[in-house]
Amino acid sequence: MYRALRGKTIFITGASRGIGKAIALRAAQDGANIVIAAKTAEPNPKLPGTIYTAAKEIEAAGGKCLPCIVDIRYEDQVRKAVQAAVDKFGGIDVLVNNASAINLTGTLETGMKKYDLMMSINGRGTYLCSHVCLPYLLKSKNPHILNISPPLSMKSKWFKNHVAYTKAKYGMSMCALGMSEEFKSEGVAVNCLWPKTMIYTAAVANLMGGESSRSYSRKPDVMSDAAYIILCKDSRSYTGNFAIDEEVLKKNGVTDMDQYAYVPGNRLQLDFFLDLDEKELDLGASGSGGVGPDRVFQQIKGALNKELVSGVGGVFQFNLTGKDGGSWYVDLKNGSGSVGKGAASDPQCILTMDSEDFIKMFAGELKSTAAYMAGKLKIKGNMGLAMKLEKLTERTKSKNASVCTVEAAGGKCLPCIVDICYEDQVRKAVQDAVDKFGGIDVLVNNASAISLTGTLETGMKKYDLLNNINGRGTYLCSRVCLPHLLKSKNPHILNISLPLNMNSKWFKDHVAHTFSKYGMSMCALGMAKEFKSEGVAVNCLWPKKGIYTAAVAYIGGDGAIKHCRKPEIMSDAAYVILTKDSRSYTGNFAVDEEVLKQNGVTDMDHYAHVPGNRLAPCRFLEPDPDGTDIESLGVGGPDRVFQQIKGALSKELVSEVGSVLQFNVTGKDGGSWYVDLKNGSGSVGKGAASDPQCILTMNSEDFIKMFAGELKSTAAYMAGKLKIKGNMGLAMKLEKLTERTKSKL
Repeated sequence: MYRALRGKTIFITGASRGIGKAIALRAAQDGANIVIAAKTAEPNPKLPGTIYTAAKEIEAAGGKCLPCIVDIRYEDQVRKAVQAAVDKFGGIDVLVNNASAINLTGTLETGMKKYDLMMSINGRGTYLCSHVCLPYLLKSKNPHILNISPPLSMKSKWFKNHVAYTKAKYGMSMCALGMSEEFKSEGVAVNCLWPKTMIYTAAVANLMGGESSRSYSRKPDVMSDAAYIILCKDSRSYTGNFAIDEEVLKKNGVTDMDQYAYVPGNRLQLDFFLDLDEKELDLGASGSGGVGPDRVFQQIKGALNKELVSGVGGVFQFNLTGKDGGSWYVDLKNGSGSVGKGAASDPQCILTMDSEDFIKMFAGELKSTAAYMAGKLKIKGNMGLAMKLEKLTERTKSKNASVCTVEAAGGKCLPCIVDICYEDQVRKAVQDAVDKFGGIDVLVNNASAISLTGTLETGMKKYDLLNNINGRGTYLCSRVCLPHLLKSKNPHILNISLPLNMNSKWFKDHVAHTFSKYGMSMCALGMAKEFKSEGVAVNCLWPKKGIYTAAVAYIGGDGAIKHCRKPEIMSDAAYVILTKDSRSYTGNFAVDEEVLKQNGVTDMDHYAHVPGNRLAPCRFLEPDPDGTDIESLGVGGPDRVFQQIKGALSKELVSEVGSVLQFNVTGKDGGSWYVDLKNGSGSVGKGAASDPQCILTMNSEDFIKMFAGELKSTAAYMAGKLKIKGNMGLAMKLEKLTERTKSKL
């Protein structure tokens, strides 16, 4: 029998148990080399299995195994494990990013410690492992990266109630979306795999509070069999896919899905993040969006803390009737609280209601007092404690310039030195604002970091900076301000971030930056839904054209100003949004020009630095079909351009630039050319450079426009027309070369 994975080295994170171990065992049957990268070296009473017990099972199944104690939050541990794998097995052919952290709690209940844990394991850990493994995967004959993560559905329901978890999990999927495009030409397949139904594992049992979920779940084998099929495919022909286990199996001739069920014939629980027809949801389809009582008690468990216990001080027993009924207890009297299935030993309050009404109550669709008055909630015992139930439902309900300039303009100003990477600094600034002004009505999340570099060029220090400021900083500031915003009459959060466009071109070549920036937008998508009933508006605003600021000048030089607008267009659009009724305008991804036009502003030219000039489109927005963006007039072929470049060379230019550039020009009359602006008086030639510091790739028509002065190199880069690999600082000096040659063309 042909064994496709025989001798292949497979690096799997989180493979000491569950889905990761199942994938390892399936590959081991082919005689694969398995590297287990996981934290569990000692057995845990709640989560049985270690990397060593898993290694024995893998070798018994026919594979070779290298167990490595690895916490994927730490780069040194990942690099050590990868090097150990290469030393032992000679390379790496497959990376399975399986390790994950989950916490299904709302924004106010998810502190930064939990947020950081999920982001550092899910999104960052996946990026880190991919970043470190890629140099070896590039040497493999059939390299695969498989992320155990969901399809990217931008429906707010998947963010509502657990923005942090969804952002973290989607980070894994965005890595695949971008890297699949980035490394497609090198033949590295990057795909995602997600279960259609709940998969029962020890971790799920622990999270769900018992083994009850087993009856409506499948075994991990359904995922391992699907993963095996994907990893055996030709990496050059199967990449960039968001696969579902059942669909993969059915397409490959597997028709008996019942074999994967723990209880064949039982209805199955649909997993998170899948937009399937209601009739496909086999268990818990009634009530609030398919959430069963078990899932609600899981959310209650995640919301417990000493503060809540102190505020309530009682033990509740819930007797639920109807579909999926049963008894559960919630201890809000002892320690930090607890939740469990079954009757409480000494309940102060027993509450009886139908399971559908129970779900609605904890979904915020039915107040507990209203349920009681309508006879839907029966209470036995301490009525005073029962009235404190609101505290629990509120915690868990599934809500489906400088000071002188500001004051001279007529406002009051409080300047605060804040690095939004640090929670203590944010909390101090917010408290100072409340002390001085009495509250907070509006939060504008504008701070941002940018680095448009590829996966191999973006180290973890740069990755962390991007994510700590953009995604995490936005979440942190929102979380700290929200208790005060909830007291405002017209509260707004406005994130200066972009529409969520899942086209891979916006991820390719700068996965880290796009994910971090989209993190701001995902905060808005989820929080808008989460806090809609409280009247907190959460929106995004993004410019249609390039905005010239000091930061833009730093990246691209003063030349960009001719093709940009002033920041006032964004401030005018923001003003329009922030003066709207917060209850009627929320969850929008607004574009500055569109906001202004909808409010009667027709003259956009007064926002341009040079009225009448063609404008550079802003990144992440599709270019105008009406021709208002920078366009081509044509000046001849690439060869002629390089002739003109050659005539413009001088020692002065070499001294100013000091690098060797390689141009890979695609399309009509394409090819490779080098421009040596490092040695002697410079030189130009056809073919690849021997040691380029910077490689620039673009279409021949855009290349000609750029050197004709019709398209700024910075604008080309921001519009995705110019791809840069290597020294970004040197690439930014390209303006010096184009300025020298455009008059001749």
